[in-house]
Amino acid sequence: QCYNYWGYKSSTNPTSGGYACFSSAQEAVKTVAKRLEKLTIEQKKDSPSKMVTTWKCGSSCQTHSPESVSKWVSDVSKYYYKINPEKETAKNQPY
Repeated sequence: QCYNYWGYKSSTNPTSGGYACFSSAQEAVKTVAKRLEKLTIEQKKDSPSKMVTTWKCGSSCQTHSPESVSKWVSDVSKYYYKINPEKETAKNQPY
């Protein structure tokens, strides 16, 4: 059991596919939360569509199919906006 619920890749005890293998759910949540904090606060990537390159693709999504990128954004959005409902409202505003 690796407790990697997010498909998080890192050098932390990696699996053969490069995914992090955490020793506990607490370690996993803490690590992923720190990464999200860095993305959203420091890098201003405050939506799944802004995070996809960093989180899913690495430096570029060119080697990923458009369908896989869209699916990732859609899947992550489902949960991201449940825990950040104010951001979904703002996302839909025609500014």
